[in-house]
This record gives sequence, structure tokens and C-alpha cells, in this order.
Amino acid sequence: MGAPQRPPPAAGATAPHLNADRHRRPENPRPRGAPQRPPPAAGANGAAPESEPGPTGPKTGPKGPSARLDNVLKNIPTSDFSDDDGTADPELAAALAAYAARSQDQAAASEARLLPLLSRARLLVPVVAVLGEVETGPDGLQREKTSDMAVPTLQAPDGRRALPAFTSMETLHRWRPDARPVAVPMRQALLAAAHEKADTVVIDLAGPATYQLTGAALRAIAEGRESSDPREDPAVTDAVRALLAAEPDVLAARLDPSAEADATLALGLAPEAAPAAVAQRLAEALAADETLRSRLVRGLDLALLPPGADTAGAFFTR
Repeated sequence: MGAPQRPPPAAGATAPHLNADRHRRPENPRPRGAPQRPPPAAGANGAAPESEPGPTGPKTGPKGPSARLDNVLKNIPTSDFSDDDGTADPELAAALAAYAARSQDQAAASEARLLPLLSRARLLVPVVAVLGEVETGPDGLQREKTSDMAVPTLQAPDGRRALPAFTSMETLHRWRPDARPVAVPMRQALLAAAHEKADTVVIDLAGPATYQLTGAALRAIAEGRESSDPREDPAVTDAVRALLAAEPDVLAARLDPSAEADATLALGLAPEAAPAAVAQRLAEALAADETLRSRLVRGLDLALLPPGADTAGAFFTR
């Protein structure tokens, strides 16, 4: 009852593919800031190892390690976790384990459980000693003259960066026993990531359960939301609503879940509307909208509600 249907093709034309993301013209690529595939964790195929200090600086990245500690952490106030014993929040640890063990059809539900916990989490951002200046002694051997403290970053082959963060001292020491922890709330770990020009925060890099916070999920937490569902993103719903308002044949619309796209935009049309023409215009408008281009990964599918269908839950009505 009331199940949305795909609109028919326009007369004389092949059926348009109604995924707005796939309607993009090649000459108009996704702008910067659009969600991208996160850099792989160290040890994965194609990944660069984490930045590690050495005689000539870190092994990855042309600019050396992260900025010095006083610069990296300048946006992080004095810790409110003075009584923290370094153990993981049991509920967060369980949610990470469930996410790591998820099946494909459990991905959305397991991430939906995880994100609210991460948004309120205390994380440990690592700080490590990095060789600064080197001097040569009378015997011709090089010796350390100065060293700095730095927050290391991960770097993918394409140059993108990620910040490692940990839920406990145990998971931090799995990665580097010599790292010093700085306890911060999640949103201030995101400030440190932004300072490092990192678009991903890798949680518990060395396990036992690793999660890469990136794209829509990272943006949601940074904006104070606990869900990465685009149907709950005000920027997405406002942008779609504005496009629908400019299409007089659309009387109502719902954003429904989709297994193949970010969501399905189900439309209730006026009786005299030409469904294929409306769908084509909307698909092109959705694909051209900069807000949707930057916030959606898989785009929106379009579907038509049958006449008289229930429009309960509609986010747009005329």
C-alpha cells in the first residue's frame, strides 16, 4: 500500500537513471569537502605507516611530523579527566566490537549505535617524541640535540591524512607503548584533526576493533548531531525542500531509507503532472546542488507515490 514507484521514462528517450549523484557531468567533479574513501589504516593494502620519528624525521609526509605539541593542542583546554584511569567505556568498547563484527546488512544499525557513544566519548590522543636537531660530535657521530613532542598522523598514498585516537591506555599501547596520552572529548579531538588537515579520525588503530570516523559521520559529530543519516541532516533536508518548492507539480515528498542510495526521495505529484519530465528536472537539480554534492555519497533515488498514497512523515507539502 502506498509503495513508491520509479517514474516512467520521457517519451522518445531512454529511461533516466534517477540517482542524483550519478547524474553529474564529468566536467563538474565533486568539490573539495565531499566525503571520500578514508585513508586505510596502517598495514592495510596501499597504506602508509604511521608517522614515526627517525634520524631524518618521520617516514611519511614531506612536511615532517605533526606540529609541535604546543601548536597541535592549543585548541584543547586543560583536561577535565584528571581522575581518568585510562580504561575504555564498556558500552563504547562493546559497540566498537559489534561494528567490527557486523555483517553487510547490519552496517547501518551498528554505526547508528556507535556514533552517539563516540560523540560523548573521552578519547586519548597520542603524543610522541620526535627528533628535532642533530649535532655531530668530535668523533663524527651524530647525536640528538633537541627533540619535540608531536601528535603523529597517518598518511595515505594520495596525501590524505588521519589522526589516530584511542579509547583506552590498553589500545593506545597496542599501537605504541611509548606514546603519551592526552585525554580529550571527541569534539576536541576533531579540532586536533582539523589542525592537522586530517579528514579522518582512526579509533583504536591497532585493535581489537578499529573504526574510521570520516565523511558524513565525522561531519555529523562535528556539527553536534549523533546520526550520519542524511535524512536527519538539516542541511540536506533544507536543500531538497528548496528544490521541491521550485517544482510546482510536486505536492508532497518523503525521504525514505534506501539500500542503494543515501535515501529515496518519494514524490507525490499533481494529477496533471508528467512524471518523467518532473523526475528528469528534479534529478538534474539534485545533481547540481552544491550542498547535496558535498554531503551525499551515493546520491538520492527518486520514486513516485501512487495517487492517494499516505503522505504521513512527509517533510515537504504544498
